[in-house]
Amino acid sequence: RRARVGAARARAAAGGVTMKEIEALVEKLCRRGAELDAVSYTVLISAAERRGEVVAAVGWFEKMAKSGVGMRAQAVVALMKACAEGGEHEIVRAAWRDLKGAKGRRDMDVRAYSGAMMALGAIGDYKEALEALDDMRQGEANAPKPNLVCYTTAISVCEQAGWWKRALELLDQMIEAQVRPDVVAYNACISACKKTGQWKHALRLLSEMRANAVQPNVISYSTAISACEKDGRWTEADRLMSSMSSHGVRPDTICYSAYISACASSKKSKEATEALVKMRADGIPRNVYTLSACIIACARNADSDTALKLLSEMPVKDGVKPNDVCYNAAISACASDGRWKEGLGLLDVMSANRLKPSVVTYGSLIAACEKGGNWKKAIELLTLMKGDDLKPNAITYISALSACAQAGQVNQTLDLLKKMRIEKIEPNLACYTAVMTACNKAKDWRKAVEIMGDLRVRKIQPDLIAYSVCIATVANGGQWETALLLLDEMERDGVKPDAAAYKQCIAACKKAGRPEAVQDLEDKLRRLPKEMSTRE
Repeated sequence: RRARVGAARARAAAGGVTMKEIEALVEKLCRRGAELDAVSYTVLISAAERRGEVVAAVGWFEKMAKSGVGMRAQAVVALMKACAEGGEHEIVRAAWRDLKGAKGRRDMDVRAYSGAMMALGAIGDYKEALEALDDMRQGEANAPKPNLVCYTTAISVCEQAGWWKRALELLDQMIEAQVRPDVVAYNACISACKKTGQWKHALRLLSEMRANAVQPNVISYSTAISACEKDGRWTEADRLMSSMSSHGVRPDTICYSAYISACASSKKSKEATEALVKMRADGIPRNVYTLSACIIACARNADSDTALKLLSEMPVKDGVKPNDVCYNAAISACASDGRWKEGLGLLDVMSANRLKPSVVTYGSLIAACEKGGNWKKAIELLTLMKGDDLKPNAITYISALSACAQAGQVNQTLDLLKKMRIEKIEPNLACYTAVMTACNKAKDWRKAVEIMGDLRVRKIQPDLIAYSVCIATVANGGQWETALLLLDEMERDGVKPDAAAYKQCIAACKKAGRPEAVQDLEDKLRRLPKEMSTRE
Protein backbone atom coordinates (compact mmCIF):
# COMPACT_ATOMS: atom_id res chain seq x y z
CA ARG A 1 0.00 0.00 0.00
CA ARG A 2 2.85 2.36 0.88
CA ALA A 3 4.50 1.63 -2.49
CA ARG A 4 1.28 2.42 -4.35
CA VAL A 5 0.88 5.75 -2.53
CA GLY A 6 4.54 6.52 -3.28
CA ALA A 7 3.88 5.88 -6.97
CA ALA A 8 0.89 8.23 -6.86
CA ARG A 9 3.09 10.90 -5.29
CA ALA A 10 5.64 10.45 -8.06
CA ARG A 11 2.92 10.85 -10.71
CA ALA A 12 1.67 14.01 -8.97
CA ALA A 13 5.16 15.49 -8.85
CA ALA A 14 5.84 14.68 -12.50
CA GLY A 15 5.00 17.02 -15.33
CA GLY A 16 2.93 16.06 -18.36
CA VAL A 17 0.17 14.53 -16.22
CA THR A 18 -3.14 16.35 -15.78
CA MET A 19 -4.69 16.95 -12.38
CA LYS A 20 -7.70 14.84 -13.36
CA GLU A 21 -5.42 11.89 -14.13
CA ILE A 22 -3.66 12.27 -10.78
CA GLU A 23 -6.97 12.47 -8.89
CA ALA A 24 -8.31 9.41 -10.73
CA LEU A 25 -5.22 7.41 -9.69
CA VAL A 26 -5.48 8.56 -6.06
CA GLU A 27 -9.19 7.69 -5.96
CA LYS A 28 -8.44 4.22 -7.35
CA LEU A 29 -5.76 3.63 -4.73
CA CYS A 30 -8.00 4.83 -1.91
CA ARG A 31 -10.74 2.38 -3.03
CA ARG A 32 -8.16 -0.37 -2.65
CA GLY A 33 -7.49 0.64 0.91
CA ALA A 34 -4.59 3.08 0.58
CA GLU A 35 -4.50 5.96 3.06
CA LEU A 36 -3.12 9.42 2.36
CA ASP A 37 -0.70 10.90 4.84
CA ALA A 38 0.37 14.55 5.33
CA VAL A 39 3.13 14.25 2.74
CA SER A 40 0.74 12.82 0.14
CA TYR A 41 -1.75 15.65 0.66
CA THR A 42 1.06 18.20 0.40
CA VAL A 43 2.24 16.69 -2.88
CA LEU A 44 -1.31 16.79 -4.28
CA ILE A 45 -1.83 20.44 -3.29
CA SER A 46 1.56 21.32 -4.80
CA ALA A 47 0.65 19.47 -8.00
CA ALA A 48 -2.56 21.47 -8.26
CA GLU A 49 -0.63 24.70 -7.64
CA ARG A 50 1.92 23.96 -10.37
CA ARG A 51 -0.89 23.25 -12.84
CA GLY A 52 -2.83 26.39 -11.95
CA GLU A 53 -5.76 24.32 -10.58
CA VAL A 54 -6.99 26.58 -7.77
CA VAL A 55 -10.22 24.68 -7.07
CA ALA A 56 -8.32 21.39 -6.84
CA ALA A 57 -5.73 22.92 -4.49
CA VAL A 58 -8.45 24.25 -2.17
CA GLY A 59 -10.32 20.94 -2.35
CA TRP A 60 -7.32 18.84 -1.36
CA PHE A 61 -6.41 21.31 1.38
CA GLU A 62 -9.90 20.99 2.88
CA LYS A 63 -9.69 17.18 2.71
CA MET A 64 -6.31 17.33 4.44
CA ALA A 65 -7.74 19.52 7.22
CA LYS A 66 -10.62 17.06 7.78
CA SER A 67 -8.42 13.93 7.61
CA GLY A 68 -6.67 14.59 10.91
CA VAL A 69 -3.21 13.83 9.48
CA GLY A 70 -1.91 17.19 10.64
CA MET A 71 -1.17 20.29 8.64
CA ARG A 72 2.27 20.83 7.09
CA ALA A 73 3.60 24.33 6.43
CA GLN A 74 4.51 23.36 2.87
CA ALA A 75 0.87 22.43 2.21
CA VAL A 76 -0.30 25.84 3.44
CA VAL A 77 2.32 27.60 1.31
CA ALA A 78 1.35 25.56 -1.77
CA LEU A 79 -2.26 26.64 -1.17
CA MET A 80 -1.15 30.27 -0.85
CA LYS A 81 0.76 30.14 -4.14
CA ALA A 82 -2.16 28.49 -5.97
CA CYS A 83 -4.67 31.03 -4.65
CA ALA A 84 -2.35 33.96 -5.40
CA GLU A 85 -2.16 32.80 -9.01
CA GLY A 86 -5.92 32.27 -9.13
CA GLY A 87 -6.86 35.65 -7.65
CA GLU A 88 -8.14 34.28 -4.32
CA HIS A 89 -6.38 36.95 -2.28
CA GLU A 90 -8.34 36.54 0.94
CA ILE A 91 -7.50 32.83 1.16
CA VAL A 92 -3.81 33.74 0.81
CA ARG A 93 -4.06 36.27 3.64
CA ALA A 94 -6.02 33.90 5.89
CA ALA A 95 -3.52 31.10 5.29
CA TRP A 96 -0.61 33.39 6.15
CA ARG A 97 -2.35 34.52 9.34
CA ASP A 98 -2.69 30.86 10.35
CA LEU A 99 0.99 30.22 9.70
CA LYS A 100 2.04 33.31 11.63
CA GLY A 101 -0.26 32.33 14.49
CA ALA A 102 1.40 28.94 14.86
CA LYS A 103 4.65 30.40 16.21
CA GLY A 104 7.68 28.21 16.52
CA ARG A 105 6.50 25.44 14.21
CA ARG A 106 9.52 23.49 13.10
CA ASP A 107 8.41 22.82 9.51
CA MET A 108 8.48 26.56 8.67
CA ASP A 109 11.81 26.22 6.88
CA VAL A 110 13.45 28.62 4.40
CA ARG A 111 11.55 27.01 1.53
CA ALA A 112 8.20 27.65 3.22
CA TYR A 113 9.11 31.26 4.03
CA SER A 114 10.30 31.89 0.48
CA GLY A 115 7.09 30.46 -1.01
CA ALA A 116 4.95 32.51 1.38
CA MET A 117 6.80 35.72 0.44
CA MET A 118 6.32 34.90 -3.21
CA ALA A 119 2.55 34.45 -2.73
CA LEU A 120 2.19 37.62 -0.66
CA GLY A 121 4.13 39.60 -3.27
CA ALA A 122 1.92 38.22 -6.05
CA ILE A 123 -1.22 39.64 -4.38
CA GLY A 124 0.38 43.00 -3.67
CA ASP A 125 0.97 42.51 0.07
CA TYR A 126 4.55 43.69 -0.31
CA LYS A 127 4.98 45.02 3.21
CA GLU A 128 3.75 41.73 4.71
CA ALA A 129 6.16 39.78 2.49
CA LEU A 130 9.16 41.82 3.61
CA GLU A 131 8.09 41.56 7.25
CA ALA A 132 8.39 37.79 6.83
CA LEU A 133 12.03 38.26 5.82
CA ASP A 134 12.58 40.58 8.79
CA ASP A 135 11.20 37.86 11.10
CA MET A 136 13.77 35.46 9.67
CA ARG A 137 16.63 37.94 10.02
CA GLN A 138 15.69 38.66 13.65
CA GLY A 139 15.09 35.00 14.51
CA GLU A 140 11.45 35.61 15.52
CA ALA A 141 9.67 32.47 16.82
CA ASN A 142 12.65 30.23 15.96
CA ALA A 143 12.46 31.30 12.32
CA PRO A 144 15.40 30.04 10.22
CA LYS A 145 18.07 32.40 8.99
CA PRO A 146 17.26 33.60 5.44
CA ASN A 147 19.28 32.04 2.65
CA LEU A 148 20.03 33.15 -0.90
CA VAL A 149 16.58 32.12 -2.20
CA CYS A 150 14.79 34.06 0.56
CA TYR A 151 16.75 37.25 -0.09
CA THR A 152 16.28 36.91 -3.85
CA THR A 153 12.53 36.42 -3.41
CA ALA A 154 12.37 39.51 -1.19
CA ILE A 155 14.26 41.57 -3.79
CA SER A 156 11.80 40.34 -6.45
CA VAL A 157 8.95 41.53 -4.21
CA CYS A 158 10.61 44.96 -4.09
CA GLU A 159 10.82 44.91 -7.88
CA GLN A 160 7.08 44.23 -8.12
CA ALA A 161 6.39 47.08 -5.70
CA GLY A 162 8.76 49.51 -7.44
CA TRP A 163 10.83 49.82 -4.23
CA TRP A 164 14.29 50.05 -5.79
CA LYS A 165 15.91 51.59 -2.69
CA ARG A 166 14.67 48.74 -0.51
CA ALA A 167 15.98 46.25 -3.08
CA LEU A 168 19.46 47.81 -2.87
CA GLU A 169 19.28 47.73 0.93
CA LEU A 170 18.43 44.03 0.85
CA LEU A 171 21.41 43.36 -1.39
CA ASP A 172 23.67 45.10 1.14
CA GLN A 173 22.05 43.13 3.98
CA MET A 174 22.75 39.88 2.15
CA ILE A 175 26.44 40.69 1.93
CA GLU A 176 26.53 41.75 5.61
CA ALA A 177 24.90 38.43 6.54
CA GLN A 178 27.60 36.64 4.51
CA VAL A 179 25.05 35.38 2.00
CA ARG A 180 26.81 35.75 -1.34
CA PRO A 181 24.47 37.19 -4.02
CA ASP A 182 24.38 35.23 -7.28
CA VAL A 183 23.45 36.37 -10.77
CA VAL A 184 19.72 35.81 -10.08
CA ALA A 185 19.80 38.07 -7.00
CA TYR A 186 21.67 40.79 -8.87
CA ASN A 187 19.30 40.53 -11.84
CA ALA A 188 16.29 40.93 -9.54
CA CYS A 189 17.90 44.07 -8.12
CA ILE A 190 18.71 45.46 -11.58
CA SER A 191 15.10 44.76 -12.58
CA ALA A 192 13.87 46.77 -9.57
CA CYS A 193 16.03 49.67 -10.77
CA LYS A 194 14.79 49.26 -14.34
CA LYS A 195 11.16 49.51 -13.32
CA THR A 196 11.71 53.00 -11.88
CA GLY A 197 14.23 54.18 -14.49
CA GLN A 198 17.20 54.09 -12.10
CA TRP A 199 19.71 53.47 -14.89
CA LYS A 200 22.74 54.72 -12.94
CA HIS A 201 22.15 52.17 -10.19
CA ALA A 202 21.54 49.46 -12.79
CA LEU A 203 24.93 50.18 -14.39
CA ARG A 204 26.60 50.32 -10.96
CA LEU A 205 25.19 46.88 -10.14
CA LEU A 206 26.61 45.46 -13.38
CA SER A 207 30.06 46.76 -12.42
CA GLU A 208 29.63 45.46 -8.88
CA MET A 209 28.78 41.99 -10.20
CA ARG A 210 32.05 41.77 -12.12
CA ALA A 211 34.01 43.15 -9.14
CA ASN A 212 32.47 40.40 -6.95
CA ALA A 213 33.28 37.66 -9.49
CA VAL A 214 29.62 37.23 -10.45
CA GLN A 215 29.40 36.92 -14.24
CA PRO A 216 26.53 39.04 -15.67
CA ASN A 217 24.42 37.06 -18.12
CA VAL A 218 22.26 38.13 -21.05
CA ILE A 219 19.36 38.87 -18.66
CA SER A 220 21.61 41.23 -16.66
CA TYR A 221 22.50 43.18 -19.78
CA SER A 222 19.03 43.27 -21.34
CA THR A 223 17.51 44.48 -18.04
CA ALA A 224 20.18 47.19 -17.65
CA ILE A 225 19.61 48.28 -21.27
CA SER A 226 15.86 48.52 -20.55
CA ALA A 227 16.64 50.71 -17.52
CA CYS A 228 18.60 53.05 -19.81
CA GLU A 229 15.76 53.02 -22.36
CA LYS A 230 13.23 54.00 -19.73
CA ASP A 231 15.14 57.23 -19.05
CA GLY A 232 16.06 57.91 -22.68
CA ARG A 233 19.75 57.08 -22.18
CA TRP A 234 20.53 55.67 -25.60
CA THR A 235 24.29 56.34 -25.40
CA GLU A 236 24.59 54.21 -22.26
CA ALA A 237 22.41 51.49 -23.78
CA ASP A 238 24.61 51.48 -26.88
CA ARG A 239 27.76 51.15 -24.77
CA LEU A 240 26.29 48.19 -22.91
CA MET A 241 25.31 46.49 -26.15
CA SER A 242 28.80 47.03 -27.59
CA SER A 243 30.55 45.72 -24.47
CA MET A 244 28.67 42.42 -24.23
CA SER A 245 30.89 40.45 -26.60
CA SER A 246 34.07 41.59 -24.80
CA HIS A 247 32.60 40.12 -21.58
CA GLY A 248 31.74 36.84 -23.25
CA VAL A 249 27.97 37.39 -23.39
CA ARG A 250 26.09 36.91 -26.67
CA PRO A 251 23.00 39.13 -27.11
CA ASP A 252 19.73 37.27 -27.64
CA THR A 253 16.35 38.32 -29.02
CA ILE A 254 15.22 39.87 -25.72
CA CYS A 255 18.44 41.86 -25.44
CA TYR A 256 18.10 43.19 -28.97
CA SER A 257 14.44 44.07 -28.31
CA ALA A 258 15.53 46.14 -25.30
CA TYR A 259 18.26 47.85 -27.31
CA ILE A 260 15.99 48.63 -30.27
CA SER A 261 13.39 50.01 -27.84
CA ALA A 262 16.13 52.29 -26.49
CA CYS A 263 16.80 53.40 -30.06
CA ALA A 264 13.08 54.11 -30.49
CA SER A 265 12.98 56.23 -27.32
CA SER A 266 15.80 58.40 -28.67
CA LYS A 267 14.56 58.50 -32.30
CA LYS A 268 17.54 56.48 -33.53
CA SER A 269 15.84 54.69 -36.43
CA LYS A 270 19.11 54.17 -38.34
CA GLU A 271 20.73 52.39 -35.38
CA ALA A 272 17.55 50.37 -34.80
CA THR A 273 17.45 49.07 -38.38
CA GLU A 274 21.20 48.35 -38.27
CA ALA A 275 20.61 46.23 -35.16
CA LEU A 276 17.91 44.29 -37.02
CA VAL A 277 20.32 43.61 -39.89
CA LYS A 278 22.98 42.40 -37.40
CA MET A 279 20.46 40.06 -35.78
CA ARG A 280 19.82 38.38 -39.12
CA ALA A 281 23.55 38.18 -39.88
CA ASP A 282 24.24 36.58 -36.46
CA GLY A 283 21.37 34.13 -36.78
CA ILE A 284 19.40 35.61 -33.86
CA PRO A 285 15.62 35.20 -34.33
CA ARG A 286 13.66 38.42 -34.78
CA ASN A 287 10.23 38.31 -33.16
CA VAL A 288 7.20 40.54 -33.18
CA TYR A 289 8.52 42.60 -30.24
CA THR A 290 11.86 43.28 -31.91
CA LEU A 291 10.27 44.23 -35.22
CA SER A 292 7.52 46.35 -33.67
CA ALA A 293 10.17 48.24 -31.63
CA CYS A 294 12.04 49.01 -34.87
CA ILE A 295 8.85 50.21 -36.58
CA ILE A 296 8.19 52.46 -33.57
CA ALA A 297 11.74 53.85 -33.93
CA CYS A 298 11.02 54.65 -37.58
CA ALA A 299 7.69 56.28 -36.67
CA ARG A 300 9.34 58.53 -34.08
CA ASN A 301 11.95 59.56 -36.62
CA ALA A 302 9.32 60.26 -39.32
CA ASP A 303 10.72 57.45 -41.52
CA SER A 304 7.51 56.06 -42.97
CA ASP A 305 9.20 54.35 -45.94
CA THR A 306 11.30 52.06 -43.72
CA ALA A 307 8.39 51.47 -41.35
CA LEU A 308 6.10 50.31 -44.16
CA LYS A 309 8.85 48.18 -45.66
CA LEU A 310 9.50 46.42 -42.35
CA LEU A 311 5.79 45.79 -41.86
CA SER A 312 5.37 44.24 -45.30
CA GLU A 313 8.51 42.06 -44.95
CA MET A 314 7.71 40.63 -41.51
CA PRO A 315 5.68 37.61 -42.70
CA VAL A 316 8.04 36.88 -45.62
CA LYS A 317 11.53 37.33 -44.11
CA ASP A 318 10.84 36.45 -40.49
CA GLY A 319 7.69 34.34 -40.59
CA VAL A 320 6.17 36.76 -38.07
CA LYS A 321 2.59 37.92 -38.30
CA PRO A 322 2.28 41.65 -37.47
CA ASN A 323 0.16 42.45 -34.43
CA ASP A 324 -1.83 45.58 -33.61
CA VAL A 325 1.26 47.27 -32.11
CA CYS A 326 3.09 46.87 -35.45
CA TYR A 327 0.18 48.30 -37.44
CA ASN A 328 -0.34 51.18 -35.01
CA ALA A 329 3.36 52.06 -35.21
CA ALA A 330 3.30 51.94 -39.02
CA ILE A 331 0.18 54.12 -39.11
CA SER A 332 1.89 56.53 -36.72
CA ALA A 333 4.84 56.67 -39.15
CA CYS A 334 2.38 57.51 -41.94
CA ALA A 335 0.96 60.26 -39.73
CA SER A 336 4.37 61.88 -39.34
CA ASP A 337 4.59 62.20 -43.14
CA GLY A 338 0.92 63.01 -43.75
CA ARG A 339 0.43 59.76 -45.69
CA TRP A 340 -3.21 59.34 -44.77
CA LYS A 341 -4.05 57.15 -47.78
CA GLU A 342 -1.45 54.54 -46.81
CA GLY A 343 -2.65 54.76 -43.22
CA LEU A 344 -6.24 54.03 -44.27
CA GLY A 345 -4.97 51.11 -46.34
CA LEU A 346 -3.34 49.65 -43.22
CA LEU A 347 -6.63 50.05 -41.33
CA ASP A 348 -8.29 47.86 -44.01
CA VAL A 349 -5.50 45.27 -43.68
CA MET A 350 -5.99 45.21 -39.90
CA SER A 351 -9.69 44.50 -40.36
CA ALA A 352 -8.93 41.77 -42.91
CA ASN A 353 -6.57 40.14 -40.36
CA ARG A 354 -9.20 40.45 -37.62
CA LEU A 355 -7.14 42.92 -35.62
CA LYS A 356 -9.33 45.40 -33.79
CA PRO A 357 -8.24 49.05 -34.19
CA SER A 358 -7.86 51.05 -30.99
CA VAL A 359 -8.17 54.72 -30.05
CA VAL A 360 -4.43 54.92 -30.76
CA THR A 361 -5.01 53.59 -34.30
CA TYR A 362 -7.66 56.17 -35.09
CA GLY A 363 -5.71 58.93 -33.36
CA SER A 364 -2.72 58.27 -35.64
CA LEU A 365 -4.97 58.16 -38.72
CA ILE A 366 -6.61 61.47 -37.83
CA ALA A 367 -3.15 62.95 -37.21
CA ALA A 368 -2.14 61.73 -40.69
CA CYS A 369 -5.19 63.50 -42.15
CA GLU A 370 -4.27 66.63 -40.21
CA LYS A 371 -0.76 66.67 -41.64
CA GLY A 372 -2.03 65.69 -45.08
CA GLY A 373 -4.57 68.51 -45.11
CA ASN A 374 -7.68 66.29 -45.33
CA TRP A 375 -10.07 67.65 -42.73
CA LYS A 376 -13.11 65.89 -44.19
CA LYS A 377 -11.53 62.47 -43.77
CA ALA A 378 -10.50 63.40 -40.19
CA ILE A 379 -14.15 64.12 -39.33
CA GLU A 380 -15.22 60.91 -41.08
CA LEU A 381 -12.76 58.88 -39.00
CA LEU A 382 -14.25 60.25 -35.77
CA THR A 383 -17.59 58.79 -36.89
CA LEU A 384 -15.97 55.47 -37.87
CA MET A 385 -14.45 55.22 -34.38
CA LYS A 386 -17.86 55.19 -32.80
CA GLY A 387 -18.89 52.45 -35.23
CA ASP A 388 -16.05 50.36 -33.77
CA ASP A 389 -17.34 51.03 -30.23
CA LEU A 390 -14.43 53.37 -29.52
CA LYS A 391 -14.78 56.69 -27.75
CA PRO A 392 -12.61 59.53 -29.07
CA ASN A 393 -10.36 61.09 -26.43
CA ALA A 394 -9.02 64.63 -26.06
CA ILE A 395 -5.92 63.89 -28.19
CA THR A 396 -8.06 62.50 -31.02
CA TYR A 397 -10.28 65.56 -30.98
CA ILE A 398 -7.30 67.93 -30.94
CA SER A 399 -5.93 66.25 -34.10
CA ALA A 400 -9.33 66.60 -35.80
CA LEU A 401 -9.59 70.23 -34.63
CA SER A 402 -6.12 70.99 -36.00
CA ALA A 403 -7.03 69.42 -39.36
CA CYS A 404 -10.12 71.65 -39.59
CA ALA A 405 -8.17 74.66 -38.29
CA GLN A 406 -5.51 74.42 -41.00
CA ALA A 407 -8.30 74.49 -43.59
CA GLY A 408 -10.01 77.49 -41.96
CA GLN A 409 -13.14 75.49 -41.15
CA VAL A 410 -14.41 77.59 -38.24
CA ASN A 411 -17.88 76.04 -38.06
CA GLN A 412 -16.43 72.54 -38.05
CA THR A 413 -14.12 73.37 -35.16
CA LEU A 414 -17.00 74.85 -33.17
CA ASP A 415 -19.08 71.77 -33.89
CA LEU A 416 -16.26 69.56 -32.60
CA LEU A 417 -16.08 71.59 -29.37
CA LYS A 418 -19.81 70.97 -28.86
CA LYS A 419 -19.37 67.22 -29.44
CA MET A 420 -16.55 67.12 -26.91
CA ARG A 421 -18.76 68.66 -24.25
CA ILE A 422 -21.61 66.29 -25.09
CA GLU A 423 -19.21 63.37 -24.61
CA LYS A 424 -18.04 64.81 -21.27
CA ILE A 425 -14.58 65.69 -22.62
CA GLU A 426 -13.72 69.17 -21.44
CA PRO A 427 -11.90 71.10 -24.22
CA ASN A 428 -8.49 72.35 -23.13
CA LEU A 429 -6.41 75.33 -24.22
CA ALA A 430 -5.05 73.47 -27.27
CA CYS A 431 -8.63 72.92 -28.51
CA TYR A 432 -9.53 76.62 -28.23
CA THR A 433 -6.24 77.63 -29.85
CA ALA A 434 -7.10 75.37 -32.79
CA VAL A 435 -10.45 77.16 -33.17
CA MET A 436 -8.68 80.55 -33.16
CA THR A 437 -6.25 79.21 -35.77
CA ALA A 438 -9.26 78.36 -37.95
CA CYS A 439 -10.53 81.92 -37.40
CA ASN A 440 -7.13 83.25 -38.49
CA LYS A 441 -7.19 81.20 -41.68
CA ALA A 442 -10.79 82.28 -42.35
CA LYS A 443 -10.03 85.93 -41.44
CA ASP A 444 -12.82 85.89 -38.84
CA TRP A 445 -11.39 88.18 -36.15
CA ARG A 446 -14.72 88.62 -34.36
CA LYS A 447 -15.05 84.90 -33.66
CA ALA A 448 -11.40 84.77 -32.49
CA VAL A 449 -12.07 87.53 -29.94
CA GLU A 450 -15.22 85.71 -28.86
CA ILE A 451 -13.23 82.50 -28.28
CA MET A 452 -10.65 84.42 -26.23
CA GLY A 453 -13.52 85.72 -24.11
CA ASP A 454 -14.84 82.18 -23.72
CA LEU A 455 -11.47 81.15 -22.32
CA ARG A 456 -11.86 83.81 -19.64
CA VAL A 457 -15.36 82.62 -18.76
CA ARG A 458 -14.12 79.03 -18.45
CA LYS A 459 -11.11 80.18 -16.39
CA ILE A 460 -8.57 78.77 -18.84
CA GLN A 461 -5.36 80.80 -18.87
CA PRO A 462 -4.22 81.65 -22.44
CA ASP A 463 -0.54 81.02 -23.18
CA LEU A 464 1.85 82.71 -25.61
CA ILE A 465 0.62 80.66 -28.57
CA ALA A 466 -3.07 81.39 -27.91
CA TYR A 467 -2.43 85.11 -27.51
CA SER A 468 -0.20 85.22 -30.59
CA VAL A 469 -2.83 83.51 -32.78
CA CYS A 470 -5.56 85.85 -31.58
CA ILE A 471 -3.36 88.97 -32.00
CA ALA A 472 -2.39 87.86 -35.51
CA THR A 473 -6.07 87.34 -36.41
CA VAL A 474 -7.27 90.75 -35.19
CA ALA A 475 -4.18 92.52 -36.58
CA ASN A 476 -4.73 90.97 -40.01
CA GLY A 477 -8.34 92.12 -39.76
CA GLY A 478 -7.17 95.71 -39.28
CA GLN A 479 -8.27 95.85 -35.63
CA TRP A 480 -5.20 97.61 -34.27
CA GLU A 481 -6.86 98.78 -31.05
CA THR A 482 -8.02 95.25 -30.18
CA ALA A 483 -4.53 93.94 -30.95
CA LEU A 484 -3.01 96.45 -28.50
CA LEU A 485 -5.58 95.57 -25.85
CA LEU A 486 -4.65 91.89 -26.20
CA LEU A 487 -0.96 92.79 -25.93
CA ASP A 488 -1.63 94.66 -22.66
CA GLU A 489 -3.75 91.76 -21.44
CA MET A 490 -0.88 89.37 -22.12
CA GLU A 491 1.50 91.38 -19.96
CA ARG A 492 -1.05 91.64 -17.14
CA ASP A 493 -1.40 87.85 -17.21
CA GLY A 494 2.36 87.46 -16.90
CA VAL A 495 2.71 86.11 -20.44
CA LYS A 496 5.68 87.82 -22.07
CA PRO A 497 4.99 88.84 -25.70
CA ASP A 498 7.57 87.67 -28.23
CA ALA A 499 8.83 89.40 -31.39
CA ALA A 500 6.03 87.94 -33.52
CA ALA A 501 3.31 89.47 -31.31
CA TYR A 502 4.96 92.91 -31.39
CA LYS A 503 5.49 92.78 -35.15
CA GLN A 504 1.85 91.88 -35.78
CA CYS A 505 0.74 94.86 -33.72
CA ILE A 506 3.29 97.17 -35.42
CA ALA A 507 2.01 96.10 -38.86
CA ALA A 508 -1.61 96.79 -37.83
CA CYS A 509 -0.74 100.22 -36.39
CA LYS A 510 1.25 101.20 -39.50
CA LYS A 511 -1.68 100.23 -41.70
CA ALA A 512 -4.01 102.34 -39.54
CA GLY A 513 -1.64 105.33 -39.62
CA ARG A 514 -0.74 105.35 -35.91
CA PRO A 515 2.94 106.47 -35.81
CA GLU A 516 2.99 107.07 -32.05
CA ALA A 517 1.83 103.52 -31.34
CA VAL A 518 4.36 102.19 -33.86
CA GLN A 519 7.19 104.05 -32.15
CA ASP A 520 6.19 102.80 -28.70
CA LEU A 521 5.94 99.17 -29.93
CA GLU A 522 9.28 99.33 -31.74
CA ASP A 523 10.92 100.62 -28.55
CA LYS A 524 9.49 97.67 -26.63
CA LEU A 525 10.61 95.30 -29.37
CA ARG A 526 14.20 96.56 -29.11
CA ARG A 527 14.18 96.03 -25.34
CA LEU A 528 13.10 92.39 -25.65
CA PRO A 529 15.54 89.79 -24.27
CA LYS A 530 17.59 88.14 -27.00
CA GLU A 531 15.78 84.80 -26.77
CA MET A 532 12.39 86.52 -27.20
CA SER A 533 13.47 88.89 -29.97
CA THR A 534 14.77 86.08 -32.18
CA ARG A 535 11.60 84.02 -31.87
CA GLU A 536 9.23 84.68 -34.72
